[in-house]
Amino acid sequence: MTLRGFLVLLVLTLASLAGAGWALLSRDEPVASVLLDIPFLPDLAGKVDRVARIEVTTGEGKTVTIVRTADGWVVEELGGFPAEPDRVREIVLGLAEMRLIEPKTHDPGKLHRLGLDPERGEDRPKTVRLFDGQGKLLAEAMLGKRRWSLYGPGRSGMYVRLPGNQQAWLADRAVDLPNEPLNVVDRNLVFLPRDDIREVHLHAGTPQEVVITREAPKEPFRLEGPGPEEVADEAKLNRVVTALGTMSAEEIRTRGEKPVPADAARAVYRLFDGLVLEVAVWKEGEGDDAQYWVAPEARVEEPAATVPAADAAADAGSAQPATAEAGSQAQDAGPQATEGAEAKKPAPERAAELNRRWQRWVFRVSDFLGERLLWTREELLEKPAG
Repeated sequence: MTLRGFLVLLVLTLASLAGAGWALLSRDEPVASVLLDIPFLPDLAGKVDRVARIEVTTGEGKTVTIVRTADGWVVEELGGFPAEPDRVREIVLGLAEMRLIEPKTHDPGKLHRLGLDPERGEDRPKTVRLFDGQGKLLAEAMLGKRRWSLYGPGRSGMYVRLPGNQQAWLADRAVDLPNEPLNVVDRNLVFLPRDDIREVHLHAGTPQEVVITREAPKEPFRLEGPGPEEVADEAKLNRVVTALGTMSAEEIRTRGEKPVPADAARAVYRLFDGLVLEVAVWKEGEGDDAQYWVAPEARVEEPAATVPAADAAADAGSAQPATAEAGSQAQDAGPQATEGAEAKKPAPERAAELNRRWQRWVFRVSDFLGERLLWTREELLEKPAG
């Protein structure tokens, strides 16, 4: 073997050994034992109740700011829209209870492999800062990649370090910090069981108004006023009726940032118990750039005289969808289609809760939902054969 060949082989061997060493160091296998067991943020445990502000900066430079107010936790970037208390609790308690179980690299040139270099690597760390009500910093940390299956399936660890300190550590748990403001709010805007709905009006108050109605929860919906040669498309009627049961926000803006257009269409949903949901809906842009926005409001009218309130409530809890399509849409609606706690509250109480959640904001919704709320009578009719 020539000297040059030997040197090439030596370099390749060393590179292979280095790669194998790193793979061994960072492999995702359950740990058999821990090298140490110390708190990551030792001062935070006794100050959890003082946390009043959480700031998260992602590796891409986005920020999420969660602030405690007299009415609960809110998200600054969403104009004060309520944050989910459970998400806030997971972040604060997760950090307070996080423990270090193994030291990792302190070489700045290797931090990017653990997702802990803010200037390098595909996976950059998230930085979280916790403040008290007077603006005093209580804790600050950088969180990198997860170590999957740290203690076996279902429980991950995480690589972490303190800002200004190059020492990286493996922690005993992963804390799920948000990537964007929507990650810490409940994006489901309303729970609306199909059996509660008495009638729906599209383009309400205009000559193009469409009315879909029924007299009792067990009855099928019908389209009012079709001509002698017109037949309503039952599948489309059900899509309109169940539309609000799947209403989820894809973007949230304050009404000051995005005012409701004066010519916005109105979709009105009347329930048997007297609750009325009126949704202003409008389209911005065309084609692939089209966006649909809604501004919902709630009010209360007299309950339907044909159905006693108690019977309507019982029907709402027991009735099954009238069609196979309605059943599949109820499944698509997710948890909000099966958890009916708020539906059992009196209509005035529900209206007040919904308005507190809605009144200051507008919401971008999916294209399929926006389109359904803007369907015309012609679009709700079956197409003639041929």
